[in-house]
Amino acid sequence: INTHRLKHLPESGAAMALGFVLGQAVRVLKLTEEEALLNFRGGFFFYVLLPPIIFEAGLSLKTQLFVDNLGSIMAFAVVGTLVSTWVVSASMYWAAESGWIGLEITPLLQMYCHLFGALIS
Repeated sequence: INTHRLKHLPESGAAMALGFVLGQAVRVLKLTEEEALLNFRGGFFFYVLLPPIIFEAGLSLKTQLFVDNLGSIMAFAVVGTLVSTWVVSASMYWAAESGWIGLEITPLLQMYCHLFGALIS
């Protein structure tokens, strides 16, 4: 890929695009045997396919560019996590008090909502 016209497309991105195109072709052409072969299995994806994708993305990372932007990356990570935690926990608490979700209203409900928001973030 890097030797031809697509110099800025990572190999993992090309692999995902190729998989998407082949999957759609199998579905459109109604190839039932191939579609059964291509069924998504979470264990296979998370233990076999995902680690090389993450490894390649980390390996192709330009170290100096990453180090130069480390302050911004950390700021966005921390602030984004805090905002996400607050939004999820406040939404859960509001939904519980409104009766939209079946949580029992107890004195510890707000703490449980904050813990859930932290886990989801």
